[in-house]
Amino acid sequence: QTHKFRMWYDKNIGDDGSIAYAESNDGIRWETPKLGILGDDNRVLKISVPGRGGYGISLIDEGPAFADKTRRFKIAWWGVGGAGDEAKPDRGASLCVAFSPDGLHWPPWPNNPVLPGVDDIVDVYWDPIRSRYGTFFKTSSDQTDGYTRGSRAGGHVRRLVSASISDDFTHWQRPW
Repeated sequence: QTHKFRMWYDKNIGDDGSIAYAESNDGIRWETPKLGILGDDNRVLKISVPGRGGYGISLIDEGPAFADKTRRFKIAWWGVGGAGDEAKPDRGASLCVAFSPDGLHWPPWPNNPVLPGVDDIVDVYWDPIRSRYGTFFKTSSDQTDGYTRGSRAGGHVRRLVSASISDDFTHWQRPW
């Protein structure tokens, strides 16, 4: 519809983390329009809580024919219990989501996080064969999984890739 390439990305990772928007006519040279949504820049959604941060975003555009216009755009990220003023740091770092009719205005989703135990790498997708959403994300094993700690592992034993599925993008099955 815009005849432009569109991109959503992490900006100001950390205490002032947010999702920002850019667009391009050719996919090579990108512009960051001043949207005036979260200030005089291109930020569209605050995704962090002071001291904890949030990032690892992934977006789905269902297209202009999608039945629920308010949920055409879906975004997921690793964060601490929500977005903006709705963030709930006591809920821990997990998969959080939001919906938008235009990809720019993202009302906070009040039931974040939607999937606990997710680490900072997040990828969501629509599976047209099974008519459901899916996600792959980073998790960490613990010693009960039978792995031993590597010399540079810190508090984790081993990084793993986990998956989950959802019919509505808000209720996700137990990861495997």
